[in-house]
Amino acid sequence: MPNYYLADDTKYTRPSTSAMSNLTELCGLKGLADSMARFDPVTGEKNKLRKSYKNQLLDLTGKFDIPSQPSLVRIIRDPVLAETGGKSLSVFDRDLLSRGLDFDATPSTGIPGFNPAMLGMPGPGKPGIGPQVGGNRLLSVRRSYNTESARESSNNEETPMARRKRKGDDDTDGERRRKRK
Repeated sequence: MPNYYLADDTKYTRPSTSAMSNLTELCGLKGLADSMARFDPVTGEKNKLRKSYKNQLLDLTGKFDIPSQPSLVRIIRDPVLAETGGKSLSVFDRDLLSRGLDFDATPSTGIPGFNPAMLGMPGPGKPGIGPQVGGNRLLSVRRSYNTESARESSNNEETPMARRKRKGDDDTDGERRRKRK
């Protein structure tokens, strides 16, 4: 059996404070809260937080002054960035940038060297992959064939059902499978 040791005989009581308690009064901050209240409880007028109130806040922990503009100094002084320094940065060639960031209109002949068929996009005058919408079904993709060779090859292909009918084996309802069992 393991030995248990009692470290202290002190009995602890539950604190009497709860989330429903007025913590401002319990901590002795009611006077400070009243002096800095947004509305005056007697007149109901708005009190502006003046610069003179900042002196009363100096003793409290935390930041009370909001910076006017976001600062990048914290990001620049980041120790992770300090290790890499400027090693990962390099200077771009201006000619390369001007060629890569050309915002001229696309010529009417299309982009030289770009094959829209590689992306399944319709070429000039040819349908490609497009959306097929029907009823409550989800958007599906279908391939439309526009060439005569594709139509001929699809008409010449015989389905397994057509092959069976041509051979006289008209077992469409699974009679052969039932006989085997």
